[in-house]
Amino acid sequence: MSFSAWPLVPRMTCVLNPAFLLWLFTGYSIPLAEIILTFDRLWALYFPLSYSRTSLKRVFITINVISLISLLLTIFDIAESWIEESGKTTMISQGCYLDAYTKITYYGSYFAKVLLYLICCIFYMPVLWKVRKIMSTSMNRKMRATVRGSLAIGLLIVALLGCIILPILFLTYLFPSSNGFLIYANLLMLKPWMNVIVALLLFKDLRTTIREILSSALKLPCREKSVVSVKSPSTIL
Repeated sequence: MSFSAWPLVPRMTCVLNPAFLLWLFTGYSIPLAEIILTFDRLWALYFPLSYSRTSLKRVFITINVISLISLLLTIFDIAESWIEESGKTTMISQGCYLDAYTKITYYGSYFAKVLLYLICCIFYMPVLWKVRKIMSTSMNRKMRATVRGSLAIGLLIVALLGCIILPILFLTYLFPSSNGFLIYANLLMLKPWMNVIVALLLFKDLRTTIREILSSALKLPCREKSVVSVKSPSTIL
């Protein structure tokens, strides 16, 4: 089938395709979620007592706020595309979805991801410093487990660079009009979002672990006092 035989469709038909909308939504939501997870690690390591008292309801509210912000940014991109692309047509050939991008929408969206990624890295530096300090001074098994959970967030940040930021940059230049690129990007976007859901499910276990560490540290002096109080009558007798 020749390229001239491909039908012409309104560009907004491509923009409003569900796969393209998923691409826009996850493009913002995943870096934002990574930032929130990094703040979560900072909170857990630097303020464990306050973290242990946090309710799961607040965590769900935070996730909902991330989703709402991402949804609003997606709607803004769609509105911008509507203004730029209204009345224009494009061929359903190799790049119906990517051809629907305006320069502002595409490059603005990409560099927004890069900016959010850099913010993730900057905020994660204090986490690494605290992890290094704990691993060198603390022998508590549960505390080390908390540290390993914090390092896992760092792996998610590295995965964000290796699986999304760099591949999108390379594939944009290699296959600028490929629908396969959009499918590839959407599949990659889904896995980090699933990691956010898993981290949300593990929040309760992490909070419980911190509570146990704090309670054991607080109970230790009490036990020593109780031993002294028991021995004192025997010495008197």
